[in-house]
Amino acid sequence: VTDHTDFGSANVSGGTVTRTFTVENTGTGSLTLSGTPKVQVSGTHAADFTVAVQPSSPVAASGSTTFQVTFDPSATGLRTATVTVLNDDTDEGSYDFAIQGTGVSAPTITTQPVAQTVVRGATANFTLAATGTAPLTYRWRKGGVNLDDGGSVSGATTAILTISNSQAANGGNYDCVVANAYGSVTSQVAVLTVERLPFSQWQ
Repeated sequence: VTDHTDFGSANVSGGTVTRTFTVENTGTGSLTLSGTPKVQVSGTHAADFTVAVQPSSPVAASGSTTFQVTFDPSATGLRTATVTVLNDDTDEGSYDFAIQGTGVSAPTITTQPVAQTVVRGATANFTLAATGTAPLTYRWRKGGVNLDDGGSVSGATTAILTISNSQAANGGNYDCVVANAYGSVTSQVAVLTVERLPFSQWQ
């Protein structure tokens, strides 16, 4: 069996990886694959690995046959299983080998930023939460333009954006782009409204 036992990464949202394995008969007589089905998958995450194409049997002397296994992860992280090929070889009637793959996912925003209304000079915080395969990157924007830390702005590349000493010019539409190696997602727009102090608080 040729070694493609590490399937690499596949996205949990519809991503799949298929590997082809070869069974070679190096003997002088035919080799019968006796399992039902001929290739079986077991182990901790067996449901994430499917035998898409079963091999032919019997395998003629000096001949070969192939089978295919598809990895379709149901969750992120390392997924493992064992492949078993039962046969009538007197030396190795049960051939087993381990397979593995890694489930990955693009970011998903689980908590959206919400609109803020503050008086001039107050601090506004926009917060979001996201899941997905690490590392995640964050980029806050105002009116579709990337923000950078400086002046009253901090946390422009984190999950929490802070606008300190808010002024009228800070008002507007804010959102955040969350990304990783497998994709990106943009949050909903959160509006910052900066109001004048009530007349009674004027100095």
